[in-house]
Amino acid sequence: MSELDHKKVKEVIKKIFSSNKVSNFVPFASSVNTLLQFEINNEKYMIKILTLPTLSEWENHRLDKEGKLLDFFFKHESLKVPVPELVHIENNEELIGYKFIIYRFVDGVVLWSVWQDLPQEERIPILKELGGIVREIHSVEYDWFGEIEDIENVSRHSSYKESVLNYIQELKDKIAEQKSLPLELVEKAQKFVQNNIDKITYKPKPTLVHNDIHQANIVVKKDEQGSYKIQAIVDWEWACSGNLLDDLFWINDMVLSTKELKSAFFNEYFQGERDNIVDFILDRKISNISLGLDSVAYIWPNHPPTDEEAEEVKRSLEENSKD
Repeated sequence: MSELDHKKVKEVIKKIFSSNKVSNFVPFASSVNTLLQFEINNEKYMIKILTLPTLSEWENHRLDKEGKLLDFFFKHESLKVPVPELVHIENNEELIGYKFIIYRFVDGVVLWSVWQDLPQEERIPILKELGGIVREIHSVEYDWFGEIEDIENVSRHSSYKESVLNYIQELKDKIAEQKSLPLELVEKAQKFVQNNIDKITYKPKPTLVHNDIHQANIVVKKDEQGSYKIQAIVDWEWACSGNLLDDLFWINDMVLSTKELKSAFFNEYFQGERDNIVDFILDRKISNISLGLDSVAYIWPNHPPTDEEAEEVKRSLEENSKD
């Protein structure tokens, strides 16, 4: 891929909006893709550009998927999942050298930027609101497990077991090719999954899973009373039809740092039926193994880990592969 030409990007934006001026064209913090903020006729927008090298066919279509999900939720307000308004999806790489999407800028701040300064009593209402939003996300169901991109040779499976076992094998093959982990450790993890997938507590239905909900992907804004309210859930490019517990485990580990925060989120999510997910022991182990192998196969090639990070992944895989 060529180096991103910002001048060319601005010219393409002008054509899309039929405008002769793009103002306040500035980079926006992002660890994966290229995000740029700009203004047209005093309206703010974001352009998200797929500049990170893709490692699989489905990854090459992930912004198209994200754009369609934004459009779906924006048009289905009854689901109460706040998202940015989609403006444009572009799959023609010849325009700027990459695929991209454009959506309206969401007024507010990234939750991560204020989270550390918020006392627990101000975090709790946000997490209650998030619990309801995640429940709505998980109300979207599919007829299969796997990718939701509309592409050829899409990986879809009729059962959760088939989906997991196939994905673990795919990850094992990639890791073996990359030589990024000892193969015996990967095989040990794979064997654990094979031996225990039928014993999991929760029998999942194919459900929309965001796969990356944390403070950096939540936009908030203060209301008239000075309380933060969620304005948007962003970064849907890793979404799939999967096991809703994968989202819940991730949120539990990334966002819910105290018993009180866990209770606030899960009470709302489960509508009072439970306030934790501690009893899903095998489910969590299999999820942790899948997540660990996924990070090695798909994240390490573009973001090499530190020695400490690599050892932590190995330790986690070893620990979660024990009966």
